[in-house]
Amino acid sequence: MCLKYGPSTSADEQAKGTELLPQIPTAQELASPLDPAQGCPNGATSLATAPGYFVPLSDPTLQIVQTPNDNAPLSHCHQGVIDAIHGATKSIQMTMFHLTDQAVIQELVAAAQRIDPKTQKPIQVQVILDPTCPDLQRTLATLNKAGIQATASSPCFNMTHEKAFVIDAHSANPTSFFGAMNMTGEDQLGKTGSISPPSTGDICESTRDFDVITHDPVIAGDLNRLFQTDYASAVHTPPYVKGDTCPEPNPPLQSPSLVLSPMNSEAKLVSLIQSSWNPAPPPGTAMTIQCTAENWGDPAIQKALLAAAANQVHVQLIAPQCDQNPDPTYDFDQPKTLPMLIGHDGIEVSAMPAPPSHEKPYQPYMHSKMCRINNSVTYIGSVNFSVQSTQHNRELGLIFKDTATSGTQLDAAFTKDFAAANPVTTLPVASKFLECTKASSP
Repeated sequence: MCLKYGPSTSADEQAKGTELLPQIPTAQELASPLDPAQGCPNGATSLATAPGYFVPLSDPTLQIVQTPNDNAPLSHCHQGVIDAIHGATKSIQMTMFHLTDQAVIQELVAAAQRIDPKTQKPIQVQVILDPTCPDLQRTLATLNKAGIQATASSPCFNMTHEKAFVIDAHSANPTSFFGAMNMTGEDQLGKTGSISPPSTGDICESTRDFDVITHDPVIAGDLNRLFQTDYASAVHTPPYVKGDTCPEPNPPLQSPSLVLSPMNSEAKLVSLIQSSWNPAPPPGTAMTIQCTAENWGDPAIQKALLAAAANQVHVQLIAPQCDQNPDPTYDFDQPKTLPMLIGHDGIEVSAMPAPPSHEKPYQPYMHSKMCRINNSVTYIGSVNFSVQSTQHNRELGLIFKDTATSGTQLDAAFTKDFAAANPVTTLPVASKFLECTKASSP
């Protein structure tokens, strides 16, 4: 069987706005192999690749990296990445929307010059960067000169917005990083184009981001397969051109915890949101959804949020008041974005003020893509809740069970951010509220 969207014939479901939500499989269906004859989308041959199906990763050692980091405000926010690269002994595969942090670049160069003690061969280092990466050619030249296989990403995707890498994927203790954090070393999201060493504090103190670190071997294997598929597409001969459809854009995945665009992210995020109330949680469970994203507007995701609110789920959402895109007010001035959700019972929409600051008043730029369900299961990744992100970009995220540590950390960050943000309760959103400067680049 395949999970798929389909109109419900139930008048009750249509009234509650659930007619486009994925159908929940029975236990017998979950135990059965997928039948390719049923026309599973994207060539799904297992539940891991079936749209809408997910199982939260359970990893007691899972860690969350966040910026700003109130516990270490003066540390380099990429220090954990630098340390992980420094500890690599076999391989590094990195896909990064923007890479300009000189400390990270030089650590990759150093890794490529080390020798694997077992094979006596150099550590394999491979990097994919989006073509919009500032100083792309200069960075690629630096990496290639060091023997690193580095390339611009495939034009088969509108944008490679993924921020992920895996270290020693085939070892007994691999390390996978992914989330919303760019490896940029300049102010906020890296628009200056400089690859000079970062000044302490800019991106670390003024941009809200989360990354996940896991040592799960299945996740590591999937990240490696995804990288090799995308690398082959990026260096294909003859080269693909913008608008081409890659013959095999999505590799077979083993983990049902991964959220991948343009393969299954919309369906999985809709299913995640639906899981807040269906199936019904244990008695006494506080049904809640807490989400942050930079960009909004995917109609299926927004419909799922409306359905959750209609089923007594308390929904809280944060977006940047002025996002760093050509239309910085897009989240609030387009009828099919957040205005679809503003003013509905059970939904609280808040906007983080601009400009971003870690000083008083506390107001980090809301760049994170995060969604917590019933204070127990969380999505973190690069996927925004927009059509561009779910349908046209290469994006990656993870759904996981909260650990005692990660749950406390995420709850504290969201509570602080929601208190700092401005509630948006009426339509149309006042133009004075949306005093933003048009961005010069996406």
